[in-house]
Amino acid sequence: MMREVYPITTAWIYWNEELGLISLSSDWTNRTTIADKNLWATSVYNDGDTLSQSNCWKYYQRGNNYWFAWTWSITQTTTRVNASSYWPDNYYSWSTFIYRTSSPFTWDSSSNNNLRWNTTDTNIARRWPCAEWFHVPTYLEWASVNAVWVNLWAWNYSSSTSWIKTYLKLPYAWLRSGSWEWTGSQWSYWNYWSSSPSSTDKSHYLRIYSSNNDGAESWKAQWFSIRPFKNEVTQPTEEWTVLYQ
Repeated sequence: MMREVYPITTAWIYWNEELGLISLSSDWTNRTTIADKNLWATSVYNDGDTLSQSNCWKYYQRGNNYWFAWTWSITQTTTRVNASSYWPDNYYSWSTFIYRTSSPFTWDSSSNNNLRWNTTDTNIARRWPCAEWFHVPTYLEWASVNAVWVNLWAWNYSSSTSWIKTYLKLPYAWLRSGSWEWTGSQWSYWNYWSSSPSSTDKSHYLRIYSSNNDGAESWKAQWFSIRPFKNEVTQPTEEWTVLYQ
């Protein structure tokens, strides 16, 4: 007879390695489910691991679905494109990195906010470049993750951010700058895109640095990492691994 597996109905943070999911809750009712790896990474990052392309994966400009290499072999231009004719089911992807050395620091001259599907405003519309049933999180979804940590007494706004790489398996993946062609802010800032624009040329993102993490705004030409969020909550069971309790 097969043993019955019971769902987890309490708070805390759980991980299912087979499903590749992390579940967070601080109130026993509301849950958030995120992927346990950066978008298209092939291995889970565990605190203390050497950073690599396999556990950090590549970088994305806001609205461009093409992944830009961890290494330096890329084609570049400073000439902007007009991406006004693209939308969720007709997504934009181009392997040429458009970098900017002067304002406006955006690669799309039309500033089309529906490139990351904030205009359509559904999880399904926010999918690309994620796998099916996942999406690029909104600014408020990243804020809700922070709220879980504060409510669980796992972190406060003056404590170290080591919790975020330990319990959410978020590598400090650095970034590439939209105004230079090299990796920037190594060992200083680690940035994760949201799908929420903040202005014509900027978008919200999660900024992580040595002693804090918060929401911030950045030019859309920057290259940041993406951590997918699941469209629907997955209820953890007693077979999941406890990451924080």
